[in-house]
Amino acid sequence: MTDLATQVAEANRGGPALLLYECETWKMNKGDNKTIDVFQNTYLRRILRVKWEGHVITEELRESADMKPLSKEIKRRRWKMIGCIQRHTTELDTRMC
Repeated sequence: MTDLATQVAEANRGGPALLLYECETWKMNKGDNKTIDVFQNTYLRRILRVKWEGHVITEELRESADMKPLSKEIKRRRWKMIGCIQRHTTELDTRMC
């Protein structure tokens, strides 16, 4: 059995990367953001072995795993993609939307 720090490190590396594949192109609304954040909380609670009786708040859970909300990561990636598109020249097809 691996220690908890190793499990959290592996979760930070593997889970969000797979979940957020090409998330820059997703159409997101408040419900989608909430669904992704709930998934992240459930994922972290299983890895950290936090039971619902423990009454651990979400901020403490993410702090112990050293993670940010996935909805904020999606928003950051979308703004990064928008910035890249804006910097392209007008000859490229990316500006012809």
